[in-house]
Amino acid sequence: MSQIWKNVLNLQKDECMINLIGPNCWRWKLRGGSQISFWHNYWVGNFSLRDQYPRLYTLCSKQQSSINTFRWPEMGRGTQLGWILQLNGPLIFADYVSACNLYLALSNFHLSPGDDEIVWLPSVSGVFNVAEAMRFLVIMDNSHTLDWKILIWNNRVPSKISIFHWLACNRSIPVKDNLIRRHILPAHNSSLCVWCESEPETVEYLLLHCSWSYNIWSALFNWWNIRWVIPKSILYFSGDWFYGMGIGDKKFWRLIGPVTLWTI
Repeated sequence: MSQIWKNVLNLQKDECMINLIGPNCWRWKLRGGSQISFWHNYWVGNFSLRDQYPRLYTLCSKQQSSINTFRWPEMGRGTQLGWILQLNGPLIFADYVSACNLYLALSNFHLSPGDDEIVWLPSVSGVFNVAEAMRFLVIMDNSHTLDWKILIWNNRVPSKISIFHWLACNRSIPVKDNLIRRHILPAHNSSLCVWCESEPETVEYLLLHCSWSYNIWSALFNWWNIRWVIPKSILYFSGDWFYGMGIGDKKFWRLIGPVTLWTI
C-alpha cells in the first residue's frame, strides 16, 4: 500500500476528520429507493434501522434489500399505501411495539421518481466541496482552545525560533503588509513581496506561497517523499506539521517545520 493511501486511511483516526467526513456526516436523500439499503444505510435518524431495531432486523426476511422493495404496490394515480416489513417467526409484544414505532418513523417518507442522493450534512447544499470543508474545520477550530504549548513552544528548538513561530501564527512578524498598516512604512511604499515582487507581502505569502518559499518547501517535501497541499495559513501549517504528515519519527519531524520557517 502506498504512503498516500496509508495517510488517507489514517484520517479515520483523526477526531476532526471524523466530525467532517465520518459516517454521521452523510445521509441518504430518498427518491426512488433502489440505491439505499433499508436496514443498513443511514436514512432515518442518526443510525441505521438495523441498529435502531435489531430484533426486527433479525426477523425480517429481506435483510439486504433496498427501500423500494418494502413498499406496497401503487394503487393508481401514484397512491402509496405504506410499508411492509415481511417479518418471519412468532412475534412477542415488544416486537409489535417496535414495529409500530418503525411504521411511525417511516410515515413521513415517500418514494418519488429519480435516483437516490447522498447528502453531506455540514453543507447547506448537501454537496461536499473543499471550500465548505475548510469553513467547517474553521468552526471546529474556533470551538476548541488551541494548545499553544504543545503546538509551538518546543523545547527542542531555540526559543527565538519558537517566538518567531508564535508571531507568524498570529500574523505579527514585520512583513511589509503589517508595517504599512501600522504606519511604520509610508502608505505609498511598495507592499510587494521582497522575493518575487508579484504579490503583496503578507505573512502567509512570504513564508508559504511566494514562489521562492514554495520552491524550498517543495524541495523539502520531495526529499521526504511527501505529497502535501500547502495550507492557507501558518496556523493550519503548524497543525499539519505537528501531526506528522505520515512521518514515523514525529519528534524529529516537528523540528523541521519551525526551523524552515525561521530560515526563510
